[in-house]
Amino acid sequence: MRRQYLEQKARQPDAILFFRLGDFYETFDEDAELTAAELGITLTSKPIGGGVRAPLAGVPVAHVESHLARLVARGHRVAICEQLEDPRATRGLVKRGVVRVVSPGTALEPALLEAGQPSACAALALLREAGGWRLGLAALDLSTGACHALELRGAALEPLAAPLAAELARLGARELLLGPGLDESRWAALSTELGAALGELPLRRAERGFGADAARRALAARWGAHAAAALGLEERPAALSALGGGLELLDAALPGTALPDTAPGEQAQPDRLTHLAPPTLLEPGARLQWDAAAQRALAIVDGRSDAGNAGNAAPDTLLRVVDRCQSAAGRRWLRAALLAPLLERGRIERRLDRVAALLERP
Repeated sequence: MRRQYLEQKARQPDAILFFRLGDFYETFDEDAELTAAELGITLTSKPIGGGVRAPLAGVPVAHVESHLARLVARGHRVAICEQLEDPRATRGLVKRGVVRVVSPGTALEPALLEAGQPSACAALALLREAGGWRLGLAALDLSTGACHALELRGAALEPLAAPLAAELARLGARELLLGPGLDESRWAALSTELGAALGELPLRRAERGFGADAARRALAARWGAHAAAALGLEERPAALSALGGGLELLDAALPGTALPDTAPGEQAQPDRLTHLAPPTLLEPGARLQWDAAAQRALAIVDGRSDAGNAGNAAPDTLLRVVDRCQSAAGRRWLRAALLAPLLERGRIERRLDRVAALLERP
């Protein structure tokens, strides 16, 4: 069992591994010390042979969601390693495999999601071109299936920070994956300008998935051959690269058919990303660009904190007035739409036509 644990941990070196043992998820070694400190639970030890004891800390399976919420809120990633066979019907060691990696941007559990708030994992890709830069952003929201991509271009990196910050906030980025083009010096130049917009956003660096060919393959596998060209991404290579990185992150978070312990011919888990919509390509000039202060002053989604509201119940906002959504996913979409009003009349008319069609023929 110790070997089995170490094999799974080697596949998830930057995540806390929750290893299923009966009715508990156990953590070992450095993970156990970290988990015990973060959750305030008892750190014990377990003999692993040769007179050696490994640090051990566990949480009940029945209460795992609340513990996950606390760890994720602190920016940690947690890999859930499940028993893939029925222990009562198995002789010998039960097969185990990681079925889920929970992080701030890939959370699906209700306790980890704020009602009505977007929750996306975002990926950034940076490409150098003659006379300037291309900065690609992809935001993928597992809770709603929404997928967005954006490419910003400029002669210098610093001016790209303001529109990037606005999009990260509007799309509800909860963690940020940095592609290989954003080395330490380039990220330092960009993050200095982003400043408070980053807040406590957990950052990770990744190499896999960001290459143009890898991104095209990922899009083709999910949305059909030539998806990159059909979606208008071939002319936006940085956005394409960011999407590749984001899809790689989600594939790792929800392994689906790619479970590492699934042998050829065995039944694998179904793909759990089938609800992910084809990416919507965002055009910076197609939507109103405004800062958080203006949104608060106009009480779009956050209540004004002026003296007139002192002592009263939560103030009315535009979101509260128009929100008749029947689901949290719908409320998250409505919030995002209110924070990014369309500017082009043609798009506005098309949206109104669709709303009218739904009202006339529900």
